[in-house]
Amino acid sequence: QAPLHSLSILPEQERTQLIVDFNATSLDYPVEQTIHG
Repeated sequence: QAPLHSLSILPEQERTQLIVDFNATSLDYPVEQTIHG
């Protein structure tokens, strides 16, 4: 038997896509400008 948290629901490739690829949202932004304009 294994604890539920140790079971993988997604295949490794899909898990990597969700955690790494979709989460890569860093962008360059102008440092002189504020967020609200």
